[in-house]
Amino acid sequence: MVYISKKKLDPKIESVLSDQLLSFIAAAHTKREAAILATELLTDSERVMLAKRLAIVVMLERGYSFQEIERSLKVTAQTISRLWRQRKEDKFQKICRYARNYTSHFKRGDRFIQVLEDWLSVSGPSRALRRELNKRLD
Repeated sequence: MVYISKKKLDPKIESVLSDQLLSFIAAAHTKREAAILATELLTDSERVMLAKRLAIVVMLERGYSFQEIERSLKVTAQTISRLWRQRKEDKFQKICRYARNYTSHFKRGDRFIQVLEDWLSVSGPSRALRRELNKRLD
């Protein structure tokens, strides 16, 4: 589980920290650099949580059923429902646009789910397996 401090930051400080985080991520010129930043910055649990959240939104946009998402990503129906509602409220406009424009090479029910299942089912994948899965995602 991801730990979040109950102590609230001043909104100005939170804004500066958020800006700094985004600047670091944007500074990555390649997928490899971004992966290194993510690995150094985020715990395994945080990376999996963010990857699953993104995958749920993309899969909803691509027309996967709640059951397919639940089975493939090992998430609860409540999590999917929450993100589905947020998607309906246009919270994920950019992600949905990206899913429509840049993931069309994945056919529904085809490689997309298989690659996700392979990636998410491997806890702490070896360097060789990570390389192979990243090639499949390219």
